[in-house]
Amino acid sequence: MSTHEFAEYNLARAITAAIRDCRDKPKPALCVQAVGKGLLILTTGTALVKGLRTTYAELADNALNLLSTPMSEDEMASLATKWSVCRCNLAQPIIRSIHESGGDRGRRRTLPQVVTSLFSILSIALGQITPTKLHKSALQGKWPPSVAHLVPHGPQSLIDTMIRWTRYTSSEVPYQTFPLHYLAKVSTICAALRRPIYESSDVLQCFASRWHELASAFESTEMLTLDALPFPDPAYALSHLFDVEAAMTEAILECIKRLETHFTPQAHLIFPAIERVREALPPWRRIVEEPFEDYDELRDTLQQHARMFWVALPAEERPQREFPAWTRAIVNAFDPCGLAYSTMNHWGRLNACAGPSCFVPGEALGEPLRVCQRCKVLRYCSRECQKEHWNWRKSPHKTSCAFIGNTWTMVKKFDKPEFDGMDRAELFREAIDSWDDFEVASNALACLAREKEERRDGAL
Repeated sequence: MSTHEFAEYNLARAITAAIRDCRDKPKPALCVQAVGKGLLILTTGTALVKGLRTTYAELADNALNLLSTPMSEDEMASLATKWSVCRCNLAQPIIRSIHESGGDRGRRRTLPQVVTSLFSILSIALGQITPTKLHKSALQGKWPPSVAHLVPHGPQSLIDTMIRWTRYTSSEVPYQTFPLHYLAKVSTICAALRRPIYESSDVLQCFASRWHELASAFESTEMLTLDALPFPDPAYALSHLFDVEAAMTEAILECIKRLETHFTPQAHLIFPAIERVREALPPWRRIVEEPFEDYDELRDTLQQHARMFWVALPAEERPQREFPAWTRAIVNAFDPCGLAYSTMNHWGRLNACAGPSCFVPGEALGEPLRVCQRCKVLRYCSRECQKEHWNWRKSPHKTSCAFIGNTWTMVKKFDKPEFDGMDRAELFREAIDSWDDFEVASNALACLAREKEERRDGAL
């Protein structure tokens, strides 16, 4: 360990002690301004990032304890008041080095800034974890010792605490998303957290408010004239929101399989906010290219997200918009209705045997393929292939035949000239929403989708 690294390590120990004692002791050893400056020094170096789960594990653990402990907003305000009183021992060189100097006046660190820095550190640490290797790394002495360690007071308590921290820290940077981003990071490791996230209307509301505040930040011409942007800057917060949305999507698809219906209660806020961000993006091009690298790809990504939340709006409330065809394909990939439509289009027009072990093209046979007389969709080269598929162990056709037939009938209704230029998958989705058993029955189509992939892979 070099002299510089040793100095950073001692600084981290002092900050760790202050974080550990800030709630319980009446006089923390370091004031919040000193802790904030010390964290700034640590996070701009490389030693902390490299050793977060080993050398600096104690700092990460105490940050976790502070941020995951349930606190009311009054308790947060009380902590800020107590911690802002300076009782630092300036006789110690290491404390004096991080204390406010003349050049720092006017840039005082506050509790919200310290909290966002701690969330940033924890998110970096979680990003270094491979969920499948967590147990092995814990045996090697790396932080955290277990998945349960990340949720010390239970999933719902963690969600509620992150919502409160989001509201509290928004007093400094209204659009910042660090607590929600941390919650998303934990959910990628802790599967038990996903259903509570899906069931929490507060998480959805908080997510929507972040988009709204972020749109206002991107539209602010004054922010672009600042010598230094707030931490995080809007581009950084946008990348966080994408991560949060990805985690929410994973939780939603695990629970209900219908992505757009979950977002419907807040889609009226999220959809216009995404459009505002996309429209306000050009002056920010140089700044957003740092976290996203490809500006044009970011604009396409925003259009894709806008399409998804536009679909989440009730049909009668959707404004007139023209989206590229590729955005429809991506959104449909997350939607069983869209998947059903594309799958049925494929199988209903495919001239090949649907036997699980056959797949022979109809053109290779001297006679037409036999069509299933019940569903009128799947074709077979022989009675043997049809019997094999009817009782197939993985997904027997007999369990899905009737539903496939009904679905194909509805698909064909929209395969008419009068629907040219319209989104047929969207029309199909609206029609099929009236089927009470769709959520259960659509699982049968997953097998057809897998067979389609097997056929494609076999042709490569």
